[in-house]
Amino acid sequence: VSLFRESLDQQKSPETISGHPVFTMRSENQILERYIHSFDEAWRAFLAKRDAASLAELQTELERLMKFDVHYLRKENQLFPYLEKYGFEGPSKVMWGIHDEIRALWRSLGEMLAAVEKDFAGIKDAGKKVTGAMRDMVYKEDKILFPAAMERLSEKEWAELRAQEESIGYFVLKPGKEWRPAVAVDA
Repeated sequence: VSLFRESLDQQKSPETISGHPVFTMRSENQILERYIHSFDEAWRAFLAKRDAASLAELQTELERLMKFDVHYLRKENQLFPYLEKYGFEGPSKVMWGIHDEIRALWRSLGEMLAAVEKDFAGIKDAGKKVTGAMRDMVYKEDKILFPAAMERLSEKEWAELRAQEESIGYFVLKPGKEWRPAVAVDA
């Protein structure tokens, strides 16, 4: 991705309206950016103070980030299978692997924070790894996954995805109702 970043940055993001699955996922990513910022602030405070209060705040912020897993689960179990029908498998497999890496980073950081009194040195870069991986995934979604999905999936397939989203849930928000697919979906 880094080799093509300049040309990817020039691509226009897919235009959607509230209620469309891509709009919902992009909105979740915007909220995630705010959560990452709060985590970064808590991280800096913890590194500076190293006290129980800043540790507790950092653990709370990590738990908030970990709730973003619902976004990854919707991609893995709903969007990726549709894309794979069109032969768009490589990026989906790579992203799923990165989701698993992020989950492992969450767990590892949680374990480090639980044992921080014993090993402060090992924790210093862990927070940056977590937020860096999550920010990179947001970029890949916005510049690769979502445009590819908008290009490939039909209105009916988007409507089917939208109808399935509730079964997994959302990160912080509920989708709007402005987007109304032009096709009916079997319930």
